Amino acid sequence: MTGATLLVDAEPQDSIDNIKQKIQDISGTPPGQQSMKLKGKYLNAARTLSEYSIAPFHIIHLVPIIRGD
Repeated sequence: MTGATLLVDAEPQDSIDNIKQKIQDISGTPPGQQSMKLKGKYLNAARTLSEYSIAPFHIIHLVPIIRGD
């Protein structure tokens, strides 16, 4: 994760987990290393974009999960 902007093709019924998978397909970052925030709040992986009222071109921030050894 480099601070780049990614455009993800998504539908309102897509879950946050599904979006994480799409990001892995684009960037190679596994879903387990991704956490997402919208307006300062972390998003639940089981909820959908429509449940969060996320519309086209909304910006979701991807926060890396870094695990120590």
